[in-house]
Amino acid sequence: MPFMVRVPLTTSERERGERLGEVLRAARADRSIVDVAAEAGISPETLRKIERGRIPTPAFFTVVAVADALGLPVDGLLSDVMRAGRETAGIAHTKPMTGAQNRGRWQAGGVTAEQTVESATDPACALAHDDHPSDDLGTLVAVFASPVARWLLHFGRHTGYRTVLIEPGPDVDDRVSSYADDVYGDFTTAKLDDTAAVVVTDHHRDELGELVRDALATPAHWIGVMGSPRHIPPHIERLRELGTSEDDIARVHRPIGLNIGSKRPPEIAIATLAGLIAERRGRPGGFEFLS
Repeated sequence: MPFMVRVPLTTSERERGERLGEVLRAARADRSIVDVAAEAGISPETLRKIERGRIPTPAFFTVVAVADALGLPVDGLLSDVMRAGRETAGIAHTKPMTGAQNRGRWQAGGVTAEQTVESATDPACALAHDDHPSDDLGTLVAVFASPVARWLLHFGRHTGYRTVLIEPGPDVDDRVSSYADDVYGDFTTAKLDDTAAVVVTDHHRDELGELVRDALATPAHWIGVMGSPRHIPPHIERLRELGTSEDDIARVHRPIGLNIGSKRPPEIAIATLAGLIAERRGRPGGFEFLS
């Protein structure tokens, strides 16, 4: 029985998809991804993946619908995206490759069509090669626009989370907010669901108690506060002062992340994200600090 082999996308095709996502994300500006997706007649998750470049070649009519929802002229949008793809490839015009050319490209690289069958038929293998849409990890919420939040949102977005920043202060650091799909000043407007994991990235802020209390009032399935295991968690006393029950206080994780000896903000973000993925997938990555 013959197999249908899906030819992997070229670098220029992937970068065209990333450019399309950048343009659509910039055009959406402060509008909610939920509102724009509803107007375009697609799911928020589909729009989110297009904006991230995770669906590099969306259907033409999907692009038209999103562009119409954003008030973008389709011809100008496509011209911009196609031009970016040609510049990446270093050519003035790109013609579709014939079957023989495609086979030649694979054979030149030492890969035969038969060797791609496993990737085309095994979902786990396809995921590992980034040839298949990832399962939805849910929403990753970083509380406070800290250096750790910047890296947490950055890595989280590429991992497949919907990324949210909650910063109650008047000034939000663009270096942090640029990695968030949505930015809110409080939990009430964020409207989280039970896929959300909330990470409080700064335990020195005056708003710590109130925001952890408000996070506990959401359907979020996981809530954690960053901090050293050698120090008394400051959120506990603040929550008690606010009248939070001991059962709810016990729901807050601290310390968080895998114990890999992380010290710098990117390392702390990696450890935290790895622990969240382990928890989400039901794996024994764990959060225990044994030493």
